[in-house]
Amino acid sequence: MGLDIKQRLAVVPHPANVRNELTQADRRLLARLVAGRPGDGDDSVFAPIRSRVADAAEPYSPLIAHVARTIRAMSTDNLLWTHEKSFLRSTTHMQVNRLLGVQPLPEKQCYASWRAALLTAAHLNNDSPSPG
Repeated sequence: MGLDIKQRLAVVPHPANVRNELTQADRRLLARLVAGRPGDGDDSVFAPIRSRVADAAEPYSPLIAHVARTIRAMSTDNLLWTHEKSFLRSTTHMQVNRLLGVQPLPEKQCYASWRAALLTAAHLNNDSPSPG
């Protein structure tokens, strides 16, 4: 369940004139984690991260699955006030504001960094050209 890399790229905002703040090494590390492709068969970097994320999300997984099914069903039944991609974009925006507060520049930098990591992940999976 969830969005694949191309679907994530389609819904993540693309702020104009804002550079991602990730170093190339950090972007590749995050991208490889997103793409599920640890380097050189060595999962020592990613296994602890996956484990911590899974542990943190575990109490919420029934709720997350329920919300995902509900959004999909509402979209299928044309009950959302906008199309599903806009709804997901809006929800992501709200979550970023909740975590960071309403700070336009850091918010845009976060989106730019996430987009750069997704582009790199897509490249690692041969889903798109290299982000450069």
